[in-house]
Amino acid sequence: MQKFISKEQLWEKVNRLHPFLQQTVVMFIDSLLKTQTLVNKRDKSRLLNLSVWREEDIQQIEEAQNRINAWQLPVF
Repeated sequence: MQKFISKEQLWEKVNRLHPFLQQTVVMFIDSLLKTQTLVNKRDKSRLLNLSVWREEDIQQIEEAQNRINAWQLPVF
């Protein structure tokens, strides 16, 4: 199996297809591009780098979570 295909090879193959199948290929590429856009929008790493939370703030929240998790709930 060939790993990479040149643009010229791709165009050659697409041009050999029936026009309906060419349109199908275009629709498939559009769906891939839409999926790629959605994946890029979900990337929150840049947002996380902008956080205004300090390490001390996070530590206080984690300590509160630990205290809540240690609660003994009544059994009925």
